[in-house]
Amino acid sequence: MAKFCYSVIRWWQPSIYMHWSSCRDQVHKFDGQGYIGCNSIEEVELLLRKKGINNYYNEFNQTLEETIVQPKPTVSTITRETCMQTEHNIQLVLLRNMALVIIGVLVVLIALM
Repeated sequence: MAKFCYSVIRWWQPSIYMHWSSCRDQVHKFDGQGYIGCNSIEEVELLLRKKGINNYYNEFNQTLEETIVQPKPTVSTITRETCMQTEHNIQLVLLRNMALVIIGVLVVLIALM
């Protein structure tokens, strides 16, 4: 069965192409399979997202697509908090530590004046 569209998934800019000839032009100089044929554009987009590819050229509408993939929260088996909460807590600790360093530098500068 003929494929509806093709995707370059390695090497140059990841892309979605309507025709095999366009896809072949991007991958023929490289060893190994860096492309895949799919039956629908939705199937290709899902494949790209699964591979963590969020920016890709889409020949169907001649644009560089940028999709924002929201991370799925996963629950820690030990602490029962989500990884997203943990990441948020780490960012808060980092900001607090940076603020303390800045305050410390200001205190030293004022003392030297």
